Amino acid sequence: MKPSTSYEGIRKYYSGEWNHCYSKDLDDGSELVVLSSVKDNKVYRFRVRDFCGPAEEVLEYQESDVGPLDHILKRQAEAKA
Repeated sequence: MKPSTSYEGIRKYYSGEWNHCYSKDLDDGSELVVLSSVKDNKVYRFRVRDFCGPAEEVLEYQESDVGPLDHILKRQAEAKA
């Protein structure tokens, strides 16, 4: 097991538990990956060197919650009433 799999977003990448994936090779040789998971209402953003390789190294890691906005939830509740 790679040490990088201690990060939830990277674990989800390897297991395929994501809805959208964006990746970009950067000039410094690292790769920027952004995953979104509708099931968890989260976005995972990480920058990794040697991604999926033997010397994989996580350089940056960030998780963000992205649930529905409050005004949308309020309008949905009003529509149901």
